[in-house]
Amino acid sequence: MQRGLRKKERRARKIIIYAFILITYHLLTSGDKGSHDPNLFGDDLCLLRQKEQRDAAKIIGTKEIHFLNRPDGYLAPDMDTRREVTHIIRQFTPDTLLTCDPTNLYPSDFSPLNHPDHRAAEQIVLDAVFPGSGNSHYFPNSSRQDSSSHPQRNVAQPNQPSQHPS
Repeated sequence: MQRGLRKKERRARKIIIYAFILITYHLLTSGDKGSHDPNLFGDDLCLLRQKEQRDAAKIIGTKEIHFLNRPDGYLAPDMDTRREVTHIIRQFTPDTLLTCDPTNLYPSDFSPLNHPDHRAAEQIVLDAVFPGSGNSHYFPNSSRQDSSSHPQRNVAQPNQPSQHPS
C-alpha cells in the first residue's frame, strides 16, 4: 500500500508541475499538542510537526510554507487572526484558495469530530476572503505592498458535510 501511495504522490506532483501550479502553504497552528505520545510535547513536538509539513509540501513541489504558530487547541476566529490572514491573501493574491467547510462537524469515519482548531481556521479563512481581502477598507495597512484589495473569486472546499456516524 505504501508503494502505491508513493506512486500516487509522484503522479500528483507531476500533474501539479505540468499544470504550472504554485502552491503556498499557510498553517495557523504550531502543532505543539498534535500527539497522544506522553514523551513528545512542546517545542520538540512543534518542530516534528513542522518537519512533517515541510516533507509533505516537498512531495507536491511546494516551495513556500509559512507557520503562524498559534498554540494548538486555542485557535479562535478573532479579529487579530482574521486581519493577519487577510493580509496574507492580499500579499500572495492566490487564484484559488483551498480551505474546508467550518460547518462540517463530522468530516469522515477516520475522525468522529472535526477538531475545533480546524473549524476555527476554516472560518477565519472564509471571513478573511469575504469581506476582508476584497475590500481595502477592512484592515487597512500602512504597507504599500498590502494597500490594495484582492477580491478572491475561487475558494475550494473539498470536505462536504457527511452524516454523523451511527
